[in-house]
Formats: sequence, C-alpha cells, structure tokens
Amino acid sequence: GSVRINGGPTMTTNFAVDGVTNLDTGSNATIHFEPNMDSIAEMRVLTSNYQAEYGRNSTQIAVVTKGGSQEFHGSAFVNKRHEMFNAKGFFRNYNNQEKSQYRFFVWGFSVGGPVYIPKTFNTQKNKLFFFFSQEYTRQKPQTQSGWYNMPTVAQRQGHFQGYTDGNGVPYNLTDPTTGSPVPNNDISGF
Repeated sequence: GSVRINGGPTMTTNFAVDGVTNLDTGSNATIHFEPNMDSIAEMRVLTSNYQAEYGRNSTQIAVVTKGGSQEFHGSAFVNKRHEMFNAKGFFRNYNNQEKSQYRFFVWGFSVGGPVYIPKTFNTQKNKLFFFFSQEYTRQKPQTQSGWYNMPTVAQRQGHFQGYTDGNGVPYNLTDPTTGSPVPNNDISGF
C-alpha cells in the first residue's frame, strides 16, 4: 500500500479494482486484496484532470480484471529463486561460510471461457462467461548476518582507554550526569 506518485504522500493514492475502492477507508493505507498478475487485463494511473467519478483521492490506480470469452483460454507460470543461483557475499566468501538459504517460489494458473451446456444452455457461447486465476507463494527468506565490534575484556570491566569510533578517531566518554569528560575513559569506578 505504500506508493508515491508525483511526489505526493501515500494517503492521497486510491487503489480501485473493477471500479470498487480496494483500500481501507479508515487508514487509507491498507489494501484489502491484491489481484495476481494473470488476472489483470488493464491498469491505469490517473494523476490529474480526470472525471468526477475518481474524486476520492488526488491520484488513482485503477485495475480492471479479466473476464471469460467465447473460447477457452488458460495459462500457467512459475517463478523460482534459489540460493544456488546467487553468488556468495564478500564476507561469507572471506570467512568460508556457506550461502544463506534463500528460496522464493511463486506459481499459479488461470483459466477462462464460456459457461454452457451443449444443446441446452448458452449454445452460442455468448451469454455467460467465467474466469478463474490462482497464485501460490512459498518462501524461505534469507537470513541476514551482521558484523559488529564486540567489547574487549578490558572494555567489559569499564576500561575504555584507546577507544575509537568506526573511523579510528579517538572517542572520549562523558559523564551523563555532569557532561564532563571521564578521566582516561575509565568508568570502572562508577
């Protein structure tokens, strides 16, 4: 739900599917459902100079979904991401660590056509249609590794002589109650 168009804030964007607002009107930020890619026939982004029917927000994202036709049509798709396709990061390679598990698998299908019963109902296939689309997602997100400076034994005892920031610049500790510098960066007596 967070999208910025023409630099406007998120809450000024309306998302509509088949003419119906698909946005929680209380928060103006939560989308009720997301149509999958196979079910979208048309998408329009309206930013200015549009009809009064779109007057709810300053920017409109309008999606029209597919419908059935006189012939049967269908599709299927698969999208796979796996750690075997990824390179190792610099630090994982340097420390001879295995790649982190990262799996993202999206698959789905769609089918549409006429609803008819031969010689009985809708024999011309021009009155009633259907369209069905389904998408599945399975994922195992990558685990992140952080690199941190850990305190030395002396620092854990309160002795911070020679303590520097990440750029190697000496860092002087100050007493939070008085604002004065701590002598020799030694807080073991506090």
